[in-house]
Amino acid sequence: MGEIDCKVHGGQGFFEMCVHLFESLQNLAPVEFRELPVFGTRLCMACYQANAVDQIPDLSMEELLELPEETQDPIYNRISSVYNRIERRYECVECYHERLLKAARKHGDPLPFEPFENTLIHSNRVVIKRLEYRLKRAFQFPKSKVAVSGAWDAFTLNEGTVRSPFTIKFYYVTDKVEQDLLLRVITGFFEDIPQKQCIVQFYESENWIVQSTQSGLLGGYRGELKLLREVVFK
Repeated sequence: MGEIDCKVHGGQGFFEMCVHLFESLQNLAPVEFRELPVFGTRLCMACYQANAVDQIPDLSMEELLELPEETQDPIYNRISSVYNRIERRYECVECYHERLLKAARKHGDPLPFEPFENTLIHSNRVVIKRLEYRLKRAFQFPKSKVAVSGAWDAFTLNEGTVRSPFTIKFYYVTDKVEQDLLLRVITGFFEDIPQKQCIVQFYESENWIVQSTQSGLLGGYRGELKLLREVVFK
């Protein structure tokens, strides 16, 4: 899956789909769909059946590439032919799930997931910046060990979505008194804004494991994190 720049949610993955499926979502009347093998494009049942997609082997790209070349080419060409005939649209992953939620409410169906509609999202990024500034004024944060230069503070502010709340993650702040100080700053900040759903997490460390390649380039990965404390704001 690639990424698009959504005006509401920022950089997000997206679903590619036929125009009929797209229009059904815009009208809050989602219909059944199937995926085009290899490409993963979502097709309404009319497009799926009209193009006899059920007669195409249901393969992922990795599975297709494992086949002998003389078998690969006819399958790929057939899938490409269907793909090129379909009128397609794109929908941000988060916009897609917001529409599913609205559709479920409109039709009285069970909700597809637990919604978080009172949380800071990408469009509230100016408010998130204000919170970041307030935290930095109140506390001297340890520097991140993920950055080789150690240029940024070891905490993150993660924008929320309708499926997950705004989340603040602190690293190396292990003392309860210091944790309580930060929680008081956050509590005071949320008194002035309506989007109060938030999770605050304190981790022992970033547990960033540095590796160097044979050519001398530095890389790394995050090991298992130890969560010390979690506070939920509702």
